[in-house]
Amino acid sequence: MDYRTLIASPQGTLQLKRASKISKKVLFVAICRSLGIPARFNPNDQELEYYQDGKFIRVVPYEPKEMVKLTLNCEEKLQYFRNFTIARLVDGFYQTLNFREHNDTTFELEEGYYRILTGRRLDDGTMLFNAYFVELVKGNELSVNVSIPKEEKIMEPVVISDYTFVTDEGNITLSDVLPKDYNIVAYVEPSKEPTEHLFRELMEEADIIKNKDIGIVLISANTNESVEKLISLFPELILIKTNDKDFAEMLLVQLGHKKGNYPVQALVQKTSEGILNALCYFSGYHVGSVSLMLKNA
Repeated sequence: MDYRTLIASPQGTLQLKRASKISKKVLFVAICRSLGIPARFNPNDQELEYYQDGKFIRVVPYEPKEMVKLTLNCEEKLQYFRNFTIARLVDGFYQTLNFREHNDTTFELEEGYYRILTGRRLDDGTMLFNAYFVELVKGNELSVNVSIPKEEKIMEPVVISDYTFVTDEGNITLSDVLPKDYNIVAYVEPSKEPTEHLFRELMEEADIIKNKDIGIVLISANTNESVEKLISLFPELILIKTNDKDFAEMLLVQLGHKKGNYPVQALVQKTSEGILNALCYFSGYHVGSVSLMLKNA
C-alpha cells in the first residue's frame, strides 16, 4: 500500500501531528472553512486555494508553464467524463483534470506527462477502458488517435429450470403462467429497497413494456400499495403469492449471483420447445435494470 495516497481526517492529523501531503491539504481547507474562509482544491491541478476579493487565490503562487496543444481523434463522439478523461502526472500520481464544460477535443495543456482514458459501460455494469500515455513537450503540438472500447456481450443467455410454486390457491408452474414470449420475471420483497426501486422503474417504462408486449410475473410473499399500482397499470400482470424462496435461491445460483441478493429479476424467453432462457438478468440494486432488459426483448 502506498501510504502517501491515504487521507486522514483533520482531527486525526491534528492529534497525530503528522500526515501525508494530501491529508495536510485537507486540514488546511478544513481550518479555513472553520474560520469562515472559503477554501478548496483547484479542480484542475488539486493545488490549494482560498477565496478573497471575489476570486480564488492559490496558496502557492502559480508559475506559468509552456502550454501545448493536444488533439484527440476518435471515430466515436468523445464526451468528457462520459467516455473519456485526461489526467496529469503530479508527484508520481495521475490527477484527473476537470474539463466538464469542455465540448471540444482539442486542449491547451501544460507540458508534462498525461494519461488519457477512454471507456464504455456495458449493460451488466462492467467498465471497459483503453489507456494512452503521452508526453507534451513545449513547441510540439500532439495529435493522438484514440478509440472507445468495443462493446462486448458479457451477459450470455442462461437456461433456467422450470419451477412449481406451492401457493394457497394450489400449485403453479412458472412455464404455464408466462403470458408472453418475453417476460420480466422477478422475485420481490415489497416495501423493501431495492425492490421498490424496481417497481418504480417498471412504472416509468410502462409504455415501452406495453408496446413491446412484454409480460410481467412477480413472485412475492406479500403485496403492498406499489404492487397494487402495478396490477392496475398492467392488468395482465401475474402475481404468484408464496412464502417459497427456493425458486429465488435456485435462480440466483443458476445466474451466478450471490444468494439472498434480492430482488432477482430476469427477462425470460419461453421457446416453442418450452425452454426458459434468461436473456438479461440482475439481482440486488441495479439502476436501469428494466431499461436494459427491454433492450434485449
